[in-house]
Amino acid sequence: MYKEIIGKNLKYLRDKKNVTQILAEEMTGIDRTTISAYELAKREPSVSNLISLANYYKVTLDFLCGRNQRMIIDITDLDELSKNKIMSIINNVDKKRSYDMNFKNIVNKLCSQFDSKAYDQDILKYGLEVLIYNLFTILILIVLSILFQNCGFGLYFIPTFCILRITLGGFHCKTIYGCTSLMVIIYSLTNILSKEIFYHNLLKIASPILIILLFIIKPCEENTLHLKNYNIYYKYLLIIIFSLVLIISKNKILNLGMFSALFVTELMYYIKYIINLENYN
Repeated sequence: MYKEIIGKNLKYLRDKKNVTQILAEEMTGIDRTTISAYELAKREPSVSNLISLANYYKVTLDFLCGRNQRMIIDITDLDELSKNKIMSIINNVDKKRSYDMNFKNIVNKLCSQFDSKAYDQDILKYGLEVLIYNLFTILILIVLSILFQNCGFGLYFIPTFCILRITLGGFHCKTIYGCTSLMVIIYSLTNILSKEIFYHNLLKIASPILIILLFIIKPCEENTLHLKNYNIYYKYLLIIIFSLVLIISKNKILNLGMFSALFVTELMYYIKYIINLENYN
C-alpha cells in the first residue's frame, strides 16, 4: 500500500519541481533506475533514500508516506521581514485550526446526547454549528451595541433583523466566518448612521417604500427556514407589523431600529437577486 502512495507522491513532486530522473539522481545520489522503480511502485524506498528524497523535495516523511498533506516551505533565502510575515500567517492558520478542532469537539459532544437512530448526525452537526455561530454573532452585536452606547437601537434591530433574515433570506458569504464579519461591519455602520439626523430623515421618507418593496420580495428558497408554504404568510404578517409601526408608533428608537433592519435585509436580498441574475445569464 505504501509503495503506491510513496510512488505517486514522488512522481508528483518531481513533476512539480520540473526535474528529470537524471537530475534527481545527481542531486540525491540515488540511481535513476531506482527512482523510476520507486515512482512506479515496483520497489519500496529504504529509510535513508526516503530521507534523501524528502530533503531534496523539501517535504516531510509523513507527506511522502501519505500521512498528511503538509509541505515544507523553504524560507532560508528570504529577508527577516518576509520570514516574519510567513511565520505570522502560519501561526494564525494553526490558531484557526486549533479553534476549529475545539469547536468540532463541542459539536460532537452535543450530538452524542441525541439518539443517532432518530436523527441524521450530519444534519444535526450542521444545525448545531449554525446555531452556535449565530448565537455567537448575536452576542457580538450585543457587545457592539454596548460599545456604541446604543443599546435601545440594538434591542429593536437585532431581533427584527434575525426574523427578517430567517423569513426572506438574501445574500450570504461562502463561509460562516465571512457572514459574521460582514454582519459586524454592517451593524457597526448602521450604529454610526443611527446617530445622524440626515439618516433619521432619510429613513422616515424611505419607510413606506421599504414596506412596498416587502410586498414584491419572494423569500429566497435556498437560504431561508423552510416551513412548507408558511414563509409567504410570515411575509404578509411582517408587512402588517411594519405598517402598524409606521402609522401608530411614536417611539423614534423603535422605528429606527426596525426599519434599519428592514433596509439592511432588503439590501442583502436584492444583492442576492442580482447575483442570481448574473449567474443565470
